[in-house]
Amino acid sequence: MKSRTLVLGIGNPTRRDDGIGIQVVRHLRSLSLAATFDIEEASCDWLALLDLLVAYDRVVIVDAVQLGKAPGTVVQMDISDLPNLGSRRCHTTLHDLDLVSVVELGRQLGYQLPEVIQIVGVEAEYMESFSEACSPLLLNSLDEACDRISELLLSNA
Repeated sequence: MKSRTLVLGIGNPTRRDDGIGIQVVRHLRSLSLAATFDIEEASCDWLALLDLLVAYDRVVIVDAVQLGKAPGTVVQMDISDLPNLGSRRCHTTLHDLDLVSVVELGRQLGYQLPEVIQIVGVEAEYMESFSEACSPLLLNSLDEACDRISELLLSNA
């Protein structure tokens, strides 16, 4: 039987800080709380992730963000907090779709998607360089990110 909650770490583990979401969920797996929820990692575009979200009541997505904050800053938001560009959205390919667009598309196509989608982001420092190691400032935030995820999961359990 599938858990009703998924923690999904996403990113590209070879593009330095873009892999922090995957690093966080790997760290989360080592904690005892991890046995209570499904934990997955993925390094594909948003559209390809749609099938992973199906049939869960709640998903916590962990990813690198660039919001202009200090590198390593952990932020928490709901999908409704993400920018809603409405009719101003213009995508040249399906690979350009952002999370909000993919969720809207999935719902229009009849996918049973979670009612609650929360994001835990870690402010990235280097997103364009190639390395399998995240910046030290981001690695120092692993415990804080896991604590934030644990608080989210326990407060809504």
